[in-house]
Amino acid sequence: MSDYGVDTDEWQALPWSWAAQLLGDNKNFWVGTASAGGRPHSLPVWGVWDDERHRFMFSCASTLRKAANLSANP
Repeated sequence: MSDYGVDTDEWQALPWSWAAQLLGDNKNFWVGTASAGGRPHSLPVWGVWDDERHRFMFSCASTLRKAANLSANP
């Protein structure tokens, strides 16, 4: 991935604490799912990041496309 500058000796990945801080401070997230046939679907949702369990939680009605996609293609 030389175009991104990650192939140098100086490059270091950001620590998980950096991502956890950003996730924990937000309530707006984008969720991307795919149908059983692979058709993509993405939309913004309100959610909560639980860093202790490394788990993202959001709610939706069982009749919505994202719920059907997650059920068919977890």
